[in-house]
Amino acid sequence: MIKVLLVILGLTVSSLIVALPALKKLQEPARPNSLRWHVEKAKAEGKDEATVAGDFMDYLGADASPEEIISYSTTVIARPVASVTKVSGDSGITTWYKFKVVETLAEGTPCLQRCPDRAPPEELLPVEDDEFVVARSVGTVIIDGVTLSMSRSPARFPLFAEDKKYLLFLLNEPNDMAALLVGPEAVFTVGDDETLESVNERPHRFKDFIKQRFDSSAGKLKQHLKDRES
Repeated sequence: MIKVLLVILGLTVSSLIVALPALKKLQEPARPNSLRWHVEKAKAEGKDEATVAGDFMDYLGADASPEEIISYSTTVIARPVASVTKVSGDSGITTWYKFKVVETLAEGTPCLQRCPDRAPPEELLPVEDDEFVVARSVGTVIIDGVTLSMSRSPARFPLFAEDKKYLLFLLNEPNDMAALLVGPEAVFTVGDDETLESVNERPHRFKDFIKQRFDSSAGKLKQHLKDRES
């Protein structure tokens, strides 16, 4: 009987030792500004939603001249057809947008070295030959009953809308991904009459270039790119 009790006691102690690291991890305070930290803070304040500051984005091509961007980018008119939002690490929220190309204006040089190691989420697969995926640090998720929304500056870079066409200047990456060169300052909606309109009102030399050189017209930009190839 004593042996049985000792065996049971030994198993119980062993189980506790094994469980302690996991229990300690659960009891560890959330890292400041992590998503779990925002969830705990919202609950402590009796709230069911919170806003999370987006990561600062240093967009590729931000220091390049407009002429350089147009010369080496893949330039397309495309429409978003699907999106999915996911937690990224312990502090990020990423929305992945799948675009379908309406028209390719120019084929640029793809990313050849130090390319990001990322791939579209399986919810957006397959990605067809006339499609690509763009990732942005923005979106809304629900964690433990708390709605977390991430957006660094909605006015500067609104969410993509599936009922709109966009002129985009891209750097093509592996795995059907693409990076937005220059960021929101080089993103334009395309009207039915091919008029280009910036997604924000922030002054920028790239927008000035598109307006002054091409009269904010996708048609004139197309002609310029076509003439360049001939």
